[in-house]
Amino acid sequence: MTLDYRATLRRLLEANAAAVPLAAAYDEALREAGRREMETAVKLALDAQTQGRELLGEAHPITCLLQFLCCDLVARTNELERATQQFAGVVSTLVSVVTSALPAGDEGAVHLLEQLFAIVAADPKLQAVLARYARDEANVKSLSELATPLLSSQPNQARLLMEAVLSTRRLTQGADHDDTLQAAHKLCAAHMSLADYPTAEALARDVYERRVRRHGAGHVLAQRAGGAFASALFKGGRRREALALQHQIYHASRAAHGEDHQQTRAALDNLLDMQKSV
Repeated sequence: MTLDYRATLRRLLEANAAAVPLAAAYDEALREAGRREMETAVKLALDAQTQGRELLGEAHPITCLLQFLCCDLVARTNELERATQQFAGVVSTLVSVVTSALPAGDEGAVHLLEQLFAIVAADPKLQAVLARYARDEANVKSLSELATPLLSSQPNQARLLMEAVLSTRRLTQGADHDDTLQAAHKLCAAHMSLADYPTAEALARDVYERRVRRHGAGHVLAQRAGGAFASALFKGGRRREALALQHQIYHASRAAHGEDHQQTRAALDNLLDMQKSV
């Protein structure tokens, strides 16, 4: 069983006096799981989750982690559809918390979301749950859309959400899929907003190279990715490389689309802005 979230849940239970009965039920569920009495363990975990809702509310981190415990235990019984329902439920609850708090968002809920997605993406049994969750495109799309308003108001929360989206896209659709590359592009924008230019540059370089290999240097998607890459280089202090790349992007767009194309004009504007700054 995955241990990361259990340590977090243990700390929360110990710090909350109202959660004493939940802690007892949690410990009993883990004991039964350790004995491989999985049906009993699942029942105890579900009872603890219900108690958590009654005592603390559905959106409390303890309740959310107890629901994830149910997902984890049910997945070990190979009832993957049922486990997916539990995972979707806890994600939906946390997304609602963040959405209701916009534009400020909710740092705790976003951190918990990112942690849970990292866990399911890394665990072989839970990867099957994540794959089933991602079959409904609206699930992953809702996370990406939630990150959009946070890019300007709370870029770190946007970064965490896009980390979750990107790990899901890579696992379920592959590194070269357009949806995966779009998620990486958006994550790059979050790192740019946080002035984390080395990370933004690494992401942008990877997206640009994959776009060029797939579509060619003159394709609009490759052009946009190249512009993000050049911007990350420029902001990170590597101005000569950025200017050289932006020249290359401009000429590729002009050759592919002509001087008056919107993308060509955008590439030229970016180039002129960089030259003025230098």
